[in-house]
Amino acid sequence: MAQFKSGFENITHVKADVTQNLGTSTTVTANGVRGKLTLTIDGAIANNNVGGAFTFNNSFIEADSMVNLMTNSVDTDYKIPVIPSAYNISAGSCSVKFTNITGQAIVDNSVIGLAYEIIN
Repeated sequence: MAQFKSGFENITHVKADVTQNLGTSTTVTANGVRGKLTLTIDGAIANNNVGGAFTFNNSFIEADSMVNLMTNSVDTDYKIPVIPSAYNISAGSCSVKFTNITGQAIVDNSVIGLAYEIIN
């Protein structure tokens, strides 16, 4: 795992990046405070619909954590406006889904980059 320095006190944070095909597994594990998930979506997501749901396992997630998610526009098919949402947050995991507001369907096997940050 890569580490990086942040802030004035040179606090070291663990960064974890993962590439996952959601057609193979709907569970993604990345044990970092922040990082990037590169996800291949299993099945199309119609415009104004929700899809691409998966369980995000992360040892830094606590029951009262805030899980910040945003799409990452580097080397992915769909940048914005796909809205990621974290829900069912509990110790060690949460659920994630995407709301498609692109104005068109997101086709099967599209790649979405997702940056995450866990705040405790």
